[in-house]
Amino acid sequence: PGVTDTDLNLRSIVDFIRENDLDRFPVELLPYNHLAESKYDKTGINTRGVEKYFQMGLPQQSREVLMEKMKIFSDAGLHVRILSLE
Repeated sequence: PGVTDTDLNLRSIVDFIRENDLDRFPVELLPYNHLAESKYDKTGINTRGVEKYFQMGLPQQSREVLMEKMKIFSDAGLHVRILSLE
């Protein structure tokens, strides 16, 4: 949240999709996944530079926030859906 899901970044993704003729593929949005934190610990993956985001206690995006982000893609005429972690 607030890192890769900014409106500016999402609009840049829309531009990238259009510029590279990728609009035939659906866009899938996922809420921030807290489970990744424990996966990094268990697998020993190098998280240098990433751990600061884990320590920030970022909240998982609400469905309402994801719906707002979804609108950026749908307004651009792209097929978009929200994937659930449940």
